[in-house]
Amino acid sequence: MGKKTEPWFKAKWYAEQAVHASGVGTTILRPSWIYGPKDKSLNRILAQARTLPFLPMIGNGKNRVQPLFVEDLAAIFPYLVGEASFLPGRDRIFEIGGPEEMTMKTMLQRALNAAGLKRVILPIPNFLMRPILGKAVDFITMDVSINMEPFKKAYPQFKPKSLEATLKSYL
Repeated sequence: MGKKTEPWFKAKWYAEQAVHASGVGTTILRPSWIYGPKDKSLNRILAQARTLPFLPMIGNGKNRVQPLFVEDLAAIFPYLVGEASFLPGRDRIFEIGGPEEMTMKTMLQRALNAAGLKRVILPIPNFLMRPILGKAVDFITMDVSINMEPFKKAYPQFKPKSLEATLKSYL
């Protein structure tokens, strides 16, 4: 679990430990922020941008994100199922993210551009949002760095699509 002590990370760690304890070989995927046509986060943000003259952003927008399109995540599974990854003693963990790490502010600006919206991104300090959102502020503003090198080495054929291309495919 490392230095991650937030409840959501603890729950994931306990689930991984239970899977490892089964004795069956495991491949665990740790995806980054997943978005797509029916997601409740990026689409909600864009819906706000359609109705407001600005786009509120919690925090300073410097936290790193690596959004992954849901269809790219789904495309990974045939690679995993088609091999002997479930043999006892074969345990692997892969961090998975989109093709590019970027700041939250950059991601929001690219999402606005893909949606054809011109809005000012308005940073809202964490302390103002904490009474409303509680610990969710920490989750929203957390800095995420994905190490995709082990996955790229194991599956060089995996090529996730860009945020702009995927958003334009369903907006």
